[in-house]
Amino acid sequence: MHVEGTPLYLDEDATSESGVSYNHKKVSEQKLHERTFGLPAMGSFFKFEPVANGELTVFVEQQGAMVKSHGKLEPSKIRKRIVYFLDETGKSIPASSAFTSSKINKSDWRSVEKAAVDKNDPYMTTLKAFYQGIIDGKNKIFTNINSDFSENSREFGMVLGESIQPIIVLHDECNKDILEEDATYDHTGYMLISEGYVTYTFPVKAGKTYYLFASGTKLALSGFSFDRDDHYTPVEETLDAQGNNADKINTLQEGKQYNVRLENRTFNKNKWYAMVLPFSVSQMEMKATFGKDVNILHYNNVEDKTLNLTEHFYKMLVGGTPVLVKPSEDVKNPYFSNVTLTSKEVVAIEKSGFKCTGSWDNVDFPEYSYFINAKDNTFYLYDPTVTDKKPHAGAFRAWIISTSPNPAVAPQLNMRINGIEDNDETTAIWNAISADDDNAEVGSKNIYSLSGQKMNTTDTRSLPKGIYIVNGKKFIVK
Repeated sequence: MHVEGTPLYLDEDATSESGVSYNHKKVSEQKLHERTFGLPAMGSFFKFEPVANGELTVFVEQQGAMVKSHGKLEPSKIRKRIVYFLDETGKSIPASSAFTSSKINKSDWRSVEKAAVDKNDPYMTTLKAFYQGIIDGKNKIFTNINSDFSENSREFGMVLGESIQPIIVLHDECNKDILEEDATYDHTGYMLISEGYVTYTFPVKAGKTYYLFASGTKLALSGFSFDRDDHYTPVEETLDAQGNNADKINTLQEGKQYNVRLENRTFNKNKWYAMVLPFSVSQMEMKATFGKDVNILHYNNVEDKTLNLTEHFYKMLVGGTPVLVKPSEDVKNPYFSNVTLTSKEVVAIEKSGFKCTGSWDNVDFPEYSYFINAKDNTFYLYDPTVTDKKPHAGAFRAWIISTSPNPAVAPQLNMRINGIEDNDETTAIWNAISADDDNAEVGSKNIYSLSGQKMNTTDTRSLPKGIYIVNGKKFIVK
């Protein structure tokens, strides 16, 4: 088991790399890559990377519904302050058990009872009434997973300062009145009324990545333990980067663990390669396989004539998600240990009229698709009007293509990584005659200067800086 605390802003609430707090309702409406980018990257959170199946038990100090600022109670404020446990796909994982011996602070709640909530915040009134109903024994249907909570308290109410409080499961239909129209009832998200120490146990799987944090507040991890599944044995599998694999992948089991060899694929250090895999690979495993300085890029969007790629905070690979990978070590036929099959389908990233997708099979690049060539770190556009040769992709490769009904309008594009155009990582996009991801031949049928003079070359890379007419279209060489 590998565990990390947050690397940034430990005394702040957990937020994504873009500074956005986790919102369960929004996540339920997001696509896979959006959920991945929404994972905690800053603030108070903890990351776990198990190398075997088992149960992870965590002991945390959890904030309650009553708000304190610098140790002083603010009785007019009530919050949910939910604890979540997410995997690398952004899915919230239900706890298999939970326990606390903490009690509701009597004097604090009496102060809350007497205080008027903000009249401009009707939701706070609803939330306060929800907690009061539990304390008074009037709410008999709320979901609780505290193994030490007395069912008598549910029936007759709680004795403040004496009765052990429940651990409330938020995302259940019985709690829909405080879910703010979130209809995702996945039996996750855990709340206390008064702050206390809680022990949670979660089922975890090898090769996946998990995030423990509290939404809208901080969370302290006091300790953890891992109980390995004695029956855990990963299955050895081989996938072929020059063969068809879709049928084989369909025979594998989602959620099952494998040791996977990717045959017939070579990665050279400091070169970009397009890749998509059916299993997730943790940051720890990516570094072990491709070197400690491995880098990963995701398709972001196309704006005007600029292709934008984004470097993710985490150097992990999410099953089904097409990415660009730059190893820091030479790797031949990479071997991925203890990985979990998470997607039998390629999950395209679609945005702004283009999509990044790929294939498990040994295919050619589609017409008018954009692909990376590792030999020179250059993106190419396959324009079939330039040549009759089809550029070959191979298996487990990825590309970008227009979603327009007429992809032939695909433009020449500039490249930006994290908003920077001249980054020495990749260059502008050229026409491709034939290619694979290690060697590309590029060219054009007809190249003219703006004055109409035909150039003595068919390779746009050999042109000096300037503006040209290539196959009837204006083309800029920078």
